[in-house]
Amino acid sequence: MGLYRWLVNVWDAIQIELKGTYSPDRVLALHDYTNSTPWWRIIAVVVLTPLPCLAYICLPETVNLSPPSLGMENNKTFFGRFFLSYTMWCLLQMHMISERMPLLSLSKKQLVISAVTVAVLSTGVELLYSWWIGFPVPYTIHMMAVPYVSLMFFALAIVWYPHVRQNLKLLWKIADAILICICHGLVIIGYPIFYYAFQKMGSGIERTAFSMVLPILKTFYRVLFYYLCRSASGERITIVVVFNADLVNALFVNFCMQYQPSFMTTAGLMIANALQVVLM
Repeated sequence: MGLYRWLVNVWDAIQIELKGTYSPDRVLALHDYTNSTPWWRIIAVVVLTPLPCLAYICLPETVNLSPPSLGMENNKTFFGRFFLSYTMWCLLQMHMISERMPLLSLSKKQLVISAVTVAVLSTGVELLYSWWIGFPVPYTIHMMAVPYVSLMFFALAIVWYPHVRQNLKLLWKIADAILICICHGLVIIGYPIFYYAFQKMGSGIERTAFSMVLPILKTFYRVLFYYLCRSASGERITIVVVFNADLVNALFVNFCMQYQPSFMTTAGLMIANALQVVLM
């Protein structure tokens, strides 16, 4: 009976879809928006909202880079693109943290100055890595994770210090922001390691069987984001789970199906995802 109760509790804990809630005010606001907003405006919002993200992803790829074999001295364009990418990346992350913590919000001027400063210092760290390890730096995202996050929170600490000095309870909010970044970092580390192991395996049943780790990773990250980030995200926790766990998992499912285009792998991943939808 004890084992049965434990299994029931575990099952209930991973039912993330059933744990999201919305306040009556948000439901009424959605109803009012639907009734008062013309259909063409809603369609325009749906169509145009993703365009800045697409531009951010596509524009850096339009820059031609020199062959890596020429060394870092002949790849100054790479470091310029690195700086611009990290500026936008830091800007988005700091804005996200600021939006989730109204009592510690940043002004637009503080946001831009902090993001540019962090990007400049991060580019300097990347240059040091290139000089020390060699160009191009292997696993750049992983190598830059600790320096970048440390610099970002140091910049935030400078801005937040006057607020925290007046209200020490805000330290709990900062802890929530750190947890969110840790969860993001675990996603960045976990999936590439899985994909590296997947590529190194021989084709056939071995690789197909290993691809079944993806649904387990998806469940793990959904639970991780829900229980560690719900304090900071509040009612938006289900959105956080979908965008940080479900979409990233779908991306790597696509990678596996492209790299191992066998019927067995495709069917196995589709069945595993279907079972997750039915059971969870």
